Amino acid sequence: MNTTINILWTGGWASTFRVAYAALVGKRVVIPHYIVDLDRHSTMHEMRAIANAREALAQLDEGAAERVGALAITPITEISLDVTVTRAYWQVAKVEALDEQYDWLARYAKSRGLKRLELCSSLHDSVGHILRGRVERLPMGGCRLREGYCWPYSELFPWFHFPVLALSRWQMRSLAERHGFLSVLEHSWFCSRPCNGEPCGTCDACRLTADEGLSYRLSTETLLCHRFRHTDPVTTEVAGCRRQLPMR
Repeated sequence: MNTTINILWTGGWASTFRVAYAALVGKRVVIPHYIVDLDRHSTMHEMRAIANAREALAQLDEGAAERVGALAITPITEISLDVTVTRAYWQVAKVEALDEQYDWLARYAKSRGLKRLELCSSLHDSVGHILRGRVERLPMGGCRLREGYCWPYSELFPWFHFPVLALSRWQMRSLAERHGFLSVLEHSWFCSRPCNGEPCGTCDACRLTADEGLSYRLSTETLLCHRFRHTDPVTTEVAGCRRQLPMR
């Protein structure tokens, strides 16, 4: 068995879980990848979360931390264009709610010949819904797109393995607690549109964090923003959320 795995480490809950579980419990060598998008409001929060989680892992188990290699950082502007992949992405996006990052993630993996880059989408993520019924289980756990599945999925997703696709955030928390690395997970970051250094409470990542049993990670004001996210700004402000959220 190849003990080295490539993981897209975003600093988020699911990818941090996978990195820690693979290195600590699975004794795997991890090559983490991170794509820098300077237009993304959460970039610095994510990179800080990665550094803090790595330090927390080292405090738990130096050997596990040493199995996590140096972060392979690539600016989004250095990812090669690929018309075939991009066309496939837009074809899927016509019928599915799929963020544009999956275009450049597929182009990144393809351009570097990474046929098994681990993408840590979880049970209730948009990709989890899109791939339902389109994946097959792997002998060592996780999923991949079914062999021979039709275009455009066959152009967009064959580069990835999905190690936590069957897990919810709460299930990951339970596993981390059982294996003693919950403290590592608590350093993860989840919000895509932070405001004044705090999670916004209104983006999809905040919604999933709150709805999947991890609302304790949101401050009182963030929870109010989450609760009133579908109301008008005046009602939201009266409720106690006075944040000016960044534009998407």
